[in-house]
Amino acid sequence: MDSKNNDYNLILKHGLNPYNYGKLDKATNYINGQNEECGDIIHLYAIIKNNYIEKLNFVCYGCTLSKASSSILLKEVEKKSLLNSLNFINIFLNEKNVNNLPGEAIILFKLRK
Repeated sequence: MDSKNNDYNLILKHGLNPYNYGKLDKATNYINGQNEECGDIIHLYAIIKNNYIEKLNFVCYGCTLSKASSSILLKEVEKKSLLNSLNFINIFLNEKNVNNLPGEAIILFKLRK
């Protein structure tokens, strides 16, 4: 199977069975947002202690790609320090050193193109 098919299969896997999907009742932090282009809505719940992300959950009202993207990003930043997570997000958003993106996150960068 070629790389593009692997990427699509991964997106489907995360979109249909997202990582840490659902409200987190004991969250210490909460934020929501909406994609201005398509209207997708995400609710992000976190348990953060001592600058460390212990747990992340989300609820998304949107397409499969939106759910998959959220799932993959949460999987990459959960169980890390806030600083490491922010560095990861900075790399992704600023398209610098993207070859250093861990695991499945590189697929999200490819999809942005």
